[in-house]
Amino acid sequence: RRLKQVPLRVGALSTVAPARVARYLARFRGRAPGVELELHVGRHDELLARLEEFELDQVITNMGSVSPDWSVAGELYEESYVVLLPPQHPLAERPVVRLADLAGKPYVDRLACEMREQVTAACAARRLELYATHRTEREEWVQALVQAGMGVALMPEIRVVPGETIARPLVEPRVTRTISLVRNADRPAVPAAKLFWREVVG
Repeated sequence: RRLKQVPLRVGALSTVAPARVARYLARFRGRAPGVELELHVGRHDELLARLEEFELDQVITNMGSVSPDWSVAGELYEESYVVLLPPQHPLAERPVVRLADLAGKPYVDRLACEMREQVTAACAARRLELYATHRTEREEWVQALVQAGMGVALMPEIRVVPGETIARPLVEPRVTRTISLVRNADRPAVPAAKLFWREVVG
């Protein structure tokens, strides 16, 4: 009865794979089938702001290297970034692609990517410049533009939809992100949120 008192409000980073998040939700549903669940998808900064204001119970996001004092994070998984290439692109013949290999080539910039600063810093350290011919916040548009031959892109490996594009691991440097479940430690969690944390983080 206590679990059913208040809906569980979970936030999810817009760039994480929906299928992976859905598996966590399904696992929780198996343990608490009567709990109502609200899923809110957004940018990292928006989700953390809502979590801080107690508008969300927990958030699935990439915390990076900086965590607010009020937050507690439980690691879910780590994933690498890959280079997304159009069909027949010369770099597709290589098993891996270096960041330096992309310098001067048409580039599709993922504006919704929370790792843009890390990539920018890596370029600056190597005195490289990625020539962004197109920019978009929508993942499906990034892949469509790459598929149409408009440029190359950097994406989390799990976000690549199988199709006519080609993905190659990014090396030198390798770019990764850690996806975590995050809660606000400044207020006791509702029973449903406690159960969700146990089921997802362990």
